[in-house]
Amino acid sequence: MEENRKKVNESLSKRFGFTIECNKLADIKAYSKREKRGFLILGKEEFDCLSNIKLDGAKVMKKN
Repeated sequence: MEENRKKVNESLSKRFGFTIECNKLADIKAYSKREKRGFLILGKEEFDCLSNIKLDGAKVMKKN
């Protein structure tokens, strides 16, 4: 899981030219690639279809 997160974050950072850490995106993408029987994410809300998901992670932070 960590390897996939690192790969996605590096790819996005390289594409946009600044550091991006989006582990939720990496996890959802990995899940949708691996799970062929259907789609279900449970949490505060239930998501039963990839097209029902909207990521709004636009918090800008200063690098340490």
